[in-house]
Amino acid sequence: MPPKTHNQKGSTPKIQRSSIPKSHQRQSERIAAASASQPPASPKSSNAPEEFVIVDQATKDTNQPEDENKNKKDVCPCGKSSGGQCWVLTCLDCKQAWHQACAGLKAVLDKTAVDSLLTTWQCPWCYMCPFTKPGGHMSNKNAKAIQAKVITTAAVQSITDSIADENRKLSDMIQHLEDRIGSLNSDIDAIQSTQNAMSERVIRIADIETHLQHQLLGQAALDQKVKSLQTTLASIQNEITSLSQAPLHVNPPMPPIPSLPPPLSTPSISTTVGVDHGQVAVADILEDFIDVEEASSLTTFLDSLTFTDENGHSVVAFGAPYKYTGSRSTDEVQVIPDELKALAERINCLQKDAYCSQYPDSVKYNRPHPDINSILINKYAGNNSFLPSHSDDEDSIHPESSIFTVSLGAKCTIDFAPKSVGYSDAPSSVPCSDRSLYRMTRKSQDFFAHEIKSGQTEPGTRYSITFRSVSRWNVNSTCLVGDSNTGPLHFGTDKRRTFGETMPGQRFWAPKIDSIEPPVCCAYKNVVIMCGTNDVRQPDVNGPHDIEVIYNLYHTKLTEIRKLNPRCKIYVCPVLPTKCYRINQGALHFNSLIFTKLVRGDLGVQYVRGFNDFLDEDGSGLLSKNLSKQFDRHSRPDLLHLNLSGI
Repeated sequence: MPPKTHNQKGSTPKIQRSSIPKSHQRQSERIAAASASQPPASPKSSNAPEEFVIVDQATKDTNQPEDENKNKKDVCPCGKSSGGQCWVLTCLDCKQAWHQACAGLKAVLDKTAVDSLLTTWQCPWCYMCPFTKPGGHMSNKNAKAIQAKVITTAAVQSITDSIADENRKLSDMIQHLEDRIGSLNSDIDAIQSTQNAMSERVIRIADIETHLQHQLLGQAALDQKVKSLQTTLASIQNEITSLSQAPLHVNPPMPPIPSLPPPLSTPSISTTVGVDHGQVAVADILEDFIDVEEASSLTTFLDSLTFTDENGHSVVAFGAPYKYTGSRSTDEVQVIPDELKALAERINCLQKDAYCSQYPDSVKYNRPHPDINSILINKYAGNNSFLPSHSDDEDSIHPESSIFTVSLGAKCTIDFAPKSVGYSDAPSSVPCSDRSLYRMTRKSQDFFAHEIKSGQTEPGTRYSITFRSVSRWNVNSTCLVGDSNTGPLHFGTDKRRTFGETMPGQRFWAPKIDSIEPPVCCAYKNVVIMCGTNDVRQPDVNGPHDIEVIYNLYHTKLTEIRKLNPRCKIYVCPVLPTKCYRINQGALHFNSLIFTKLVRGDLGVQYVRGFNDFLDEDGSGLLSKNLSKQFDRHSRPDLLHLNLSGI
């Protein structure tokens, strides 16, 4: 009901209509008329008055859009309607409308009581109790719980915001680092490409200067020998003169005139005598490699394939492309089908075992084994089919890999024969039965050819499934043979710690020249030799004659490498300077022989440039202190080895 106000004379309070909108004034008049004609009743009865709402004059015009974020004072905070079952009271202070029940007034009130109440009534929002609440009162506990909840929520929100901000910063930092790493990798690739492109430019001005230094050193040594001989001849001449002036008597025998030892000639190796390559035509033969059920399943699958005719047989290929003389298989890469994947995985395990047994340190240095990734299937239809004599010596095959062939169907005989007359290997024949496997090494293909002649396949159909490790990067395969200065150099796929996937290869330990094993260089496209320091530094190496002996052994090793691998490029590294003048004198003479004889000879050897960069800048001709180790592993002064900067 509308509140009543007292005038100054204390008359009965009246509703101030001037402060109430007309719509609510009419509502108040209807309620007042109804109250005058009926006795007071409970608001909860069926004839309860309609909601009595007091609206402040300052309420916004209904035609104006209301701000949804502000409280509507003419509506109870509960936002609901009581359906005429409850009085609506207006707070004396804030003018907020409240349902009687929502304000906590649960007693039954009549109009008179409501009029009296509204003269002083304050809503729960405005009323302040003048008495202190007990400490254990539930409202205090609720207030503390709410305060703790607010503080906790604020702290959690602050922490969440901080974590989100840090995550954004970390994401930005990670993205920046990834961009930087990508840029560095691109720079490394560009540098490596530049190095590869310039590797062919062997002889530069620096190399000519080195050669001139060697020549001057050799000339100085010859001058010293000539002076020594002149002194000896003068002494002998004086003795002859003194004897000719003395009285005649039987002269004692004249001592022989000393002379230089005769120069050693480069030994010539007969090209008709073969060098032991250490390879066999067939490395392994495994009978019943696959069971009958698997063979039947594979044969059914192979029967469904479409083959391309070649010379004497037909072929189909899967995996990495493998090109050879007379190849007619498609250039398109065909994914290895599911029917062959299980067999390919078994073959790959055999490949890994063969590689790791030959090079145990590959596990230590995490060097990957050649991966089987190419399959060529040959189909022989009948007794008249054949396979021409050939070798699987293509440069695209990994030099340290094996070549595996599984036979299915009709039995056949494969003939193997040496490719050069200088070798003592006798021709041999290998029978291939159904479900068998035979293995050849890639290196053996440089020395043996194989074929299946017409009539050597029994009647029926025979399939041969051959597995290879093929890559376009194998045309850059490199064999590094060297002493301890090559120790930190590794082959692999890591661009930062190894030469990378673009240069596959293997490093072989050779502390001295006589420990170089030429057969390890077979099948490689590049052979790099870095050896000789430990030979020229030996205490019994005292002059040019001893250096020439060492050089002749070096020349012999390179000649054997060339005979075993005629197609490779051979690069020789000069002996590095040391911190010892005596060793450097021998190293310079050895390098001079490499430059004047070896590089200009008929072995096709190339001279690696840039070794003058290892000299100290003080002009002493010694190994740079900035590029060499100060002490060895026994804490002794290190005269020979490079540090990481030198490598």
